Amino acid sequence: MGAIKFRVHPQNLLEDVQLGKGSYFCGPDSVPWVTQGHLEDGRLLLSLPQTDRGKFVTHWPVAGFGQPMLSTSTLLAGETDYWLPLELARGKLNQVRNQMAVYERLGWTGAKQLSKYLYEAQRIFHSAAMSQHSPEICCRGADRALAAAVLVGEKLVERYSNHNLDKRRKQGVIAVYSGCELPHELPTQLWDTQLSGSFNSARVPLNWRYIEPVEGESQWDLYDAQIEWCITKGLSICGGPLFSLSPTTIPDWLWLWEGDFDNLQNCAAEFMQSVINRYRGKISVWEVTARMNSSRILSLSEEQRLRLSVYLLEVAHQVDPAAQWVVRVDQPWGEYVANGDQSVAPINFVDTLLRVDLGIKAVSLEVSMGYSSPGSWMRDSLEFSRMLDDWGYLGIDVHLMLAVPSSHGSDSVSIQKEISVKNVWQRSWDESLQKEWVERFFPIILSKPFVKRVTWCHLYDSQPHELPHAGLVGPDGTPKPALSRLLQLNQKWLV
Repeated sequence: MGAIKFRVHPQNLLEDVQLGKGSYFCGPDSVPWVTQGHLEDGRLLLSLPQTDRGKFVTHWPVAGFGQPMLSTSTLLAGETDYWLPLELARGKLNQVRNQMAVYERLGWTGAKQLSKYLYEAQRIFHSAAMSQHSPEICCRGADRALAAAVLVGEKLVERYSNHNLDKRRKQGVIAVYSGCELPHELPTQLWDTQLSGSFNSARVPLNWRYIEPVEGESQWDLYDAQIEWCITKGLSICGGPLFSLSPTTIPDWLWLWEGDFDNLQNCAAEFMQSVINRYRGKISVWEVTARMNSSRILSLSEEQRLRLSVYLLEVAHQVDPAAQWVVRVDQPWGEYVANGDQSVAPINFVDTLLRVDLGIKAVSLEVSMGYSSPGSWMRDSLEFSRMLDDWGYLGIDVHLMLAVPSSHGSDSVSIQKEISVKNVWQRSWDESLQKEWVERFFPIILSKPFVKRVTWCHLYDSQPHELPHAGLVGPDGTPKPALSRLLQLNQKWLV
């Protein structure tokens, strides 16, 4: 165990580097560690848990890119003070160089076209590193080098993604289902233009809270109509999640069984069996569980959440052996582990379930960028692409549930009022920036051969929803620019 000390200039920038609010140490696998630290004499002193080296991850202002999460290279504990912006720039430059090498080994020659930009970023970094005797010059130069390195990383991922997409398209239709979670309403004429014209799939949420608001009394009319509409329109249907540890899906009466694991497990299994039996043959892709990796709702321990996940997957497989079973996790970078109240990172949670051999065909990742829990801090394109690749190494399909905000303001229709928009990408969130995020990140997603399904979190901001301002249609019923851009990208790559 050791300590690492950081300085910045000016010193007041350290006030934003707060542990528990997005900053943590991690190892080579990028899984967060519980990190302790404090400010002292203008420095940030951090304790490394049971080791003498690690990478520090924090949000930091980058000109033109907002405040993305960034990582240093591996640092050694000791008496040396590190200049934080300099180490963040070094970390990003290492990421870019390593990613270039990976792409070149895969046979892509386009990385060489960016060499001059990388050289310029390195030149700025070297100048900053040689100026550590002058804090102002060093940190100002480091920030410039960091912005240049992030820009090279963005260009690198963008060009490689487009190269991969062109290559896949020439080989045939890109087999990705792109859709949106259906709103809590009976199908309307607007759906024909806003959904069936834009997507080739849909997610029917099958929300337990709506189906069984009173124990033992089920209401099926809404979801019966939605599923029939999807079938009529030829949309691929994903159903669920059947059991989600979210206050927006748990029926009120289930809280009576808080602390009684056996009865809670039986209630969940009975509900799951009734839903699967009702829609077997109409739905072939099911999300069985969601947010079991992070949520502490119903006072379930990590061990109980794993046991419950295993049990529900076993039940689901017995009811319909031919279906495809999916588990969903939130916060795919695992930020919640750094807070100290949980110890299992999301990728380790899923890996544990895979080792039990329960027939899981895919993992679904909630990528809610720029939101407080259950969302994630903003990342740049390179870090986003690297995260997807890490999940791809599990050897199963990857599904994505996407959300980014279109405003910083309050949202009166948002169900969970404690969820907020917490940091920015490029500039303050608005509808045009939401569209730009889609333009930048959607091709990266489609370029990954292991990504098989992409779903937007919700359609209408006028109806109750969880994440503020994340819908594709505004409160006044006007489609946002992101919806038309998604349609254009779907038509370009998936049709």
